[in-house]
Amino acid sequence: MKIETKTYKAIDIVELLERGPLIGHLPISRFSVKPIKNSVEIGGGGIYGILIDDKLKYIGKYQGKKHNWKKGSVLSDRWIKHIGTLTLLDRTLSFSKRAFGKIVSDAQELTPTNQFARELVNGLIQGNDELLTTDRGCSSTFERYAASKLFWPELSEVSPDWKAILNRVTLVYVKLTGNFTTETVRHLISLTESQLVEQIEPSVNYIAKRQNKDIEALSLDRTIGLFIDSLRRNQKHHGVVSKTQDTVCDGIEKTMPTGNETLKQPSDDFENPKFMENLEQAPAWAKKFISNIQDAVELRNDAFIEYTNTNNGDLRLRKIQNTSRGFLNVLTICWRPRLEALAINTALANSAIVRMGLKVSRQTKDRLNQQILITSDTEDVHDLSKLTQYMITEALETN
Repeated sequence: MKIETKTYKAIDIVELLERGPLIGHLPISRFSVKPIKNSVEIGGGGIYGILIDDKLKYIGKYQGKKHNWKKGSVLSDRWIKHIGTLTLLDRTLSFSKRAFGKIVSDAQELTPTNQFARELVNGLIQGNDELLTTDRGCSSTFERYAASKLFWPELSEVSPDWKAILNRVTLVYVKLTGNFTTETVRHLISLTESQLVEQIEPSVNYIAKRQNKDIEALSLDRTIGLFIDSLRRNQKHHGVVSKTQDTVCDGIEKTMPTGNETLKQPSDDFENPKFMENLEQAPAWAKKFISNIQDAVELRNDAFIEYTNTNNGDLRLRKIQNTSRGFLNVLTICWRPRLEALAINTALANSAIVRMGLKVSRQTKDRLNQQILITSDTEDVHDLSKLTQYMITEALETN
């Protein structure tokens, strides 16, 4: 098994597009964080580090796709979400319920000295708590919120200087190559990440009981050396390879355990929603339909998408409301592999469904009582982009 190292400045592969904030959300969180088109697609499993001002702040893992560790993109699936949480600028930003109270308490002690600080404090205190703590794919911890303070000088203006922020962020990926089972690689990566986080205790990783280890934030070279050294050691121990380079990073003890290791340090990394994992095996038309849904909702300030584990993983379109819950479900979507269909549940009237050129496949006793099946036949007779736009508009305006 070979190990490859990729290093990027965030400014070269990531951009922020201003969209406007969601109703009831933080006014500062008004951007979509996106990979720069035609920049890079970094697939495969590996360990990554996020450095700010050339000092290691976070260690994470990427295991590729559920059924194929060589597939996927660490840039699209992980790094853009980290940029969103570290800057507080992503409109899909949320805070874990575990950390939210601590974050609000910290914000209340701040003395707002500029527009950014005022918007942050007022948004956290006066915003819709349910919306702020509903995970929409970019969930932040207290550690990530605290790290955002490093960027507050660039955020103090009316228009945040996100380019200056991204220029301070370095992303390093130590990835694996070779012909091995997904299960083997996923275990190796998870084990190595857990050990590294426990060993180094980076400031932005969530660690339940920190030991306050006196280890300075690592430079880029030392980070790369440690990642490679750790992966090779675990490869050798697990019989993945027969030879290893037994190098040592200066100042870092080699404390990797032996035997049947368990993951002592749980990962706080972003996980792919079960719905999106299910969609990995779907045909191109289904992936395009969901991509159209995501793109259309991204341009609205009155709705958002959330993924749940209900129905073995579903996508929910939620309309923002000024209620205790903060939202109303207007569509749910599941992938049905045996039917080769997207099953959409809605409360739309039959007449609205017929106007879309669709038909109800069955009715339920739920509030979203009309089920529509979207199949490859749908693509043959519809423009999927226009269909998704019309469906979203109808669903949000009817409810």
